[in-house]
Parts: sequence; C-alpha cells; structure tokens
Amino acid sequence: AVVSTQSTGIRAYVMRMRKAMGAFSDPIMMLNMYNSWYDSHSRGDSRSFCKENFVEFSRIQDVASLIRDINSGIQQLRIPNETIEERRSFHKDSSYIIRLKLALAAANYPNYFIKDKDNIIEENVMQVFGNHSPGDTVYFTGMNIDVRTDEKFEQTYMGDINNFFQQGFCNPIKKLSLEGQRMYVTFQNPAEQSVCKSVYYALMMKKVGFTLQLSAREGCNERQDAGVSNCRRSIPIVSGQAHVTVTHVFSPTKFYVQMVNNDIRVEWEDMHNRLQEIPRHRIVYQDLRPKSFAASFYNDEITLYRVRLEHFAGEWMKVYYLDYGNYENVPVNQLFHIPEPLLNVPFQAIECSLENLAPRPCNVADIAAARWSSDLCQYVREMLLNNMFTARIFYVLNGVVHVDLFAGETSLIELLVDQGSAYQPEPDYRVKLARTATNVDRIRLDTAFSVFKDSYTRPITRPNITSHTARLSGAESPFLVGFTALTDNNKSVSVESSSVNRVVLHSNTGLKYQELLTASSVVLSGDKIQARATTAHAPIPGLPEIMVLMFAPRVQLHCSASLLHYTGCVAGLGAVEGQPVWSEHDLKTQFDVRLDNKDMCNINKLRMCMSEMLRGDEDNPGTIHLTHSPIRQLQRKVWRLVTELLQRPRDVLPPTKYQDMTWELPRGTVQVPPTSLNDYDVIQPFSVLATKHPPSITLETPAMRERVQRLIEVNYKTEQTTGTREKCSVSVYCELCGLRFERVMSLAAHLNGEDHAAERDRLDLWTVPY
Repeated sequence: AVVSTQSTGIRAYVMRMRKAMGAFSDPIMMLNMYNSWYDSHSRGDSRSFCKENFVEFSRIQDVASLIRDINSGIQQLRIPNETIEERRSFHKDSSYIIRLKLALAAANYPNYFIKDKDNIIEENVMQVFGNHSPGDTVYFTGMNIDVRTDEKFEQTYMGDINNFFQQGFCNPIKKLSLEGQRMYVTFQNPAEQSVCKSVYYALMMKKVGFTLQLSAREGCNERQDAGVSNCRRSIPIVSGQAHVTVTHVFSPTKFYVQMVNNDIRVEWEDMHNRLQEIPRHRIVYQDLRPKSFAASFYNDEITLYRVRLEHFAGEWMKVYYLDYGNYENVPVNQLFHIPEPLLNVPFQAIECSLENLAPRPCNVADIAAARWSSDLCQYVREMLLNNMFTARIFYVLNGVVHVDLFAGETSLIELLVDQGSAYQPEPDYRVKLARTATNVDRIRLDTAFSVFKDSYTRPITRPNITSHTARLSGAESPFLVGFTALTDNNKSVSVESSSVNRVVLHSNTGLKYQELLTASSVVLSGDKIQARATTAHAPIPGLPEIMVLMFAPRVQLHCSASLLHYTGCVAGLGAVEGQPVWSEHDLKTQFDVRLDNKDMCNINKLRMCMSEMLRGDEDNPGTIHLTHSPIRQLQRKVWRLVTELLQRPRDVLPPTKYQDMTWELPRGTVQVPPTSLNDYDVIQPFSVLATKHPPSITLETPAMRERVQRLIEVNYKTEQTTGTREKCSVSVYCELCGLRFERVMSLAAHLNGEDHAAERDRLDLWTVPY
C-alpha cells in the first residue's frame, strides 16, 4: 500500500473528532480543546500542545479571551454561573450537550440548514452497496487486479490495507470483499455506534489526498478448493426456529447465543472438557499478538475458555470469549497457549439482534443518542442471560442473525413494544432486501481457520481484470449528503474544510424527517454559501421546526386543510406594507411532523420564560431584575418545556408543497396576539400570524365547542355536491363527509381520523378557500 505524504490533514481531522467527543460541533470541540490547553498552559507548555493538536495558538488565545468576556458579562448581569469543575465535566452528561446545542441554535439563528437527502435513492443504493452496512463499510473503485477469491484477497492484502487505514487511526478491518471493480472495506464497530468513527476517517482520507495503490502478487489469482479443516461448519435450521441459550447481552439489538441440541454442540462440550486438561504454559509478553488465540480464565482461576486477543490495556489484555460473546480485560500472566486441534471446533457465540426494533427513549439524552437506555438493557439482561428460548430466525445480515425470542407463546419483541420501551420503525432498504431473501436453512459457525464461504468450487467471475497494479479511488459511500438552506435563495451549501462536519452521512434511510445543522457564521461567494463553526444537532423529529419557532422574531403559520395542525411557516423580521424587511434571511419551513396548538402554547411559554429571565432592571438597566433563585426556577421550567416538546411522540407527515411562501396575508388570516393561543401574558410578544381557526383542543370544553362550530362554518369546496348547509343547534355535522354527530367529541375524533383525511385528499382540499 502506497500512501501520499498529505497526512497532516487527516491527523488534524482525527484530533478534532476526538476533542468533539461525539458531539459533532465545532464550538464544543473548541471548548474541549480549550479545557485541555488550559491544563498545558498552567504547566508552561501551551505552544507544544497547539502543535501536537494541530490548532493555531492565536485561535486558542481568541477562545480564552472570549471565555473571559463571557464570564465578565455573566457577573455584571448577576446571572448564576457554573463552577469550572461543572463546565469541564459537561461532556459526561449527554443532556448537558443537548442544552448547549440548543443555546448554539439560538445564537446561530438564522443560519439554519437541513440535510439534503434527495440524492439517496434506495434502488440506487441497493445496486451499489448491496446489504453492506453504511455504519461500518466504505468502498473503493478501480480494483482491476485478478484475484479469484475473497479469502485469497484477504490473505494477500489484509496487512497492507490495515496499515493504510491505521495511519488514519481507523479501527481494525473486519472484512474485505470484492464485487466487480469495487473493493468493500468493513471496519470493526465494537461500540455499536450508528456510524463508527473509522468510516468518517476513511471518507476524510480521500478529501485530504490519501491514495491507495495495490500490486498483484504471485498466487493471488490461484483457485483454492475447500478443505475440511478451513471451512465453516453449519447447523441446520428446521422451520426457521432453533433452541438457544443466551450467553451475553449488550442491548436488545446486540446479544450472543449458543445453539443447543445439535451434533456440533456435543463436539464442543467434549473440546471444553479436553481444554481443562491442557498444560498451562503462559504466553510470554513478547509473543502476545492481537487477533491471535489463547486460553484464559473468567472470574476464577480454575476453568479455561477459548479467547481471541484484541489489544493491550496497560498490564492487561482485552480479550474476546469466542464461545460466549463477551469482552473482558485479563492480566497478561493469565494467557496460555492453546493446542491447534482445539481451535478446529467451531466457536459457539452467535451474534443476534431483535428484528427491526428501535428504542423508544424516555428522555432527551436517549433521543439524541438514539440508544437503548441503561435501565432497559439491564432489564433485558436479567430476563435473558443464561436462559433458554426458542428463536424464530428471520434472516442473517452481515453475519448477525436477526431473530425474535419466545418463552412459550410470549414474544420478546411484542413484550418490549407493548411496554412502550421499543417500537418497530419503517424498515430501511437493507431490511427490505434481507426480508425478500430465501429462508435461512442453516447457521454457519467460524473456526480459527475458516474462510468466507463453505466451498470454492469455482473462481469468482470478475471480467476485464487484467492489470498488475491498481490505483484505487475512494473511499466512497452512497450515504454521503450535503446541506440545503432554509432561506429561499437556491444557493448551494458547503461546510468549511476544518470542520468536524466536513463528512456527513445519512446512515438510516428510515428517518424521513428533517435534520438540523446550524452555523455560527456564513460566507457568501457567488451562488455558494460556506458554513463555518457548524453544529450538527441530534436527529429528533420536529427539531428544525421547533428551533425556528422558538427563536424567530416573527412567524407566519400555515394550517392544514382540516385545520387540525400546522404545515409550515415563514419566519423572519416580517413585512412592511407587503414588502419583506429582510428577505435574504427569511426562513421558509415546510413541516414534516405534526405540530398543533399544544406545541405553540409550550413554545410561547418558553419565550416568555427566556424574556423574563433576561428583562433588565428598571433602576439599573445594566443588570437583570431577577435574583439567583428565580432564575434557577425559570431555567428548570425552560428545560421542562423543552423536554416536553422534544419527547412528545410525533407523526411524520409528507410536507405540504406551497408554490410561494411569502409574508402576504392570505384571506382569512389575521395577526393575533399570543393571548389568543395562551391564557397568560407574554412580556415580549411572540408575533404569530395564525389562522382564525387554530387546531383542535383535546378536551371537551366551551372553547372546543366554539372551535368546532367555527370548523362547521368554513366553506369547503363541496357545495356543488352537498348543497346548502344544514344548520342544527343540537347535533354537529361534517359537511365534507356528509356525517352527523350527537357529541362534539365524536366530531373531533372524526376530524382526526383516516376516513375524513381520505375524503379530503380525494377532493383535493389541501388549500382551504376563505
């Protein structure tokens, strides 16, 4: 492998990613960088720190000056300030990261951008990527060396390609595979991240000029026939079911099982007994190699187990227990030589996942991380560990068996869904592809000497492969996305080259809602926008819409035809005599989730609390009028309201397409003060332009009866088919569907139902005529 000399760019990117600590925010990265620099500065080696971390000394000084100014301003305003220890440990609290990103969204308004996912077409992705995971795989093109098998290719080039990627601090490679002139590289992803860091590093290596060149080697194109010693052994599966024992649990979507009641199991039990009788010769420290095999203890110094060495951890070695699936750190003096015949018996740990299951988070931090809560993982661990179940096997995807576990008639997937701990999302293209495959009739098990396939009775067909060298182009991923601005200027958007968001992927095609990126500043160059000091926000349904409504000076809302929810808005400084005050910065948002009056009320409460906290003292305008305790109370109230907004379950809706979203008021809309949407006074009014018929209220109250009566009085495009309206003082009537209801609640349920929506769609009533 030949690598170009432009290594500074990738090393700087890796260092920035490490300092960001998974936040994908340039300001947070610089804050972490400053905290590390502060320790070095106190020791007198601040300049060497800057050189090692690829950061300019002048920029660190600017950050230090900014922090001093902020602390001074906070003291002058008498705002409660956190201690240095609290600020320095903020990265340990994921909810703190969410609050910090919300503050950055407020400061960055109106530099709001969303992911441009239009270029990701599932059919095209399936053709290029097949069933490879976007979270741990990249591909290169131009592989024109004649290599007959994936196994021979791995044996020949794995070391060179591993060395190439480790220059970019990538994780070790899990698998190499070929398809035509494309080479797929799959990295290990032990942290179960949605996208492992190695994918970002590999994609960044192309941007900074790394190149990969391979040369043909003798014997790499020879055909290899399968032998008994180096083939995977397999367990037959009857009727898609098997009896399993759960040996280790990371989460509901990552756990390990052993299959019972089969011939290989009997062979393994005999091997395990023979393992206890081997001479216990320790492996000397100099001979310890990652990915080599050994025998070691677990929780005692009596029973030996087969392990694979992963990496050093000081005087300890992290090992993987091949028959159970767990990772542990063991002392290096407890690693013993293992006879080769004992490694020919297939490893028993089989990685499994509950099929198409996703966490339903219970707090904002879990929503942002899209992870299983620790309490739920512990609950599942106690329920499954060391117990026997019947596994219904759906498919095998990249070596992971996707199953449902049954205890009698009880399904684990149904149990977690019924408890509200999980839900089954819309399947992405990989799940759809796997479901259409043939039924699983066997589960293959690895040995220390197994190859990728059961046999190689014929070479892989790779036409037009004649070259002796290959200069590969990549790394590539079909999930790379860019950004588009919410402003109506049709300018292309790019992220500055030094940002941690230089490489952005949309790894989950099942997420149909918008995802937000904010920038501290933008630079306009012709028809291009360059975003600087960017922050990628968590993929939370409705987050871009909520941020616009929270921090916009003025908003004009658009309602759905049913008047049950809002479908979009124009946000900015408004218009004077029909002309926008600052049209270049007006944000035009089409909502792709359901937002109703309850959300608007909470947003107004938030704005009221923020205004109240920052209102100046009449006697001393340079300070705020509240003391420490009321401010803390308002801060807790703000966080409670934000949590309620972000945690509220929301339906994802197709965006309503508007031909033109302007500040001109359509007929039937009026400017209403916030008191029309709330029952309190707002200190600094939230200027909302709303329809006269706001969405429904959920309780049957006089206000709801009045709203329903207003809904009845709206003239739909149905008078040519329904005739003159029938007035009725006792019952209520839906003229659109021709139905009469005796109670207001019945009408409200009908207006929210599928029948009413289908009839409205049929008559093409997305725009209400006023």
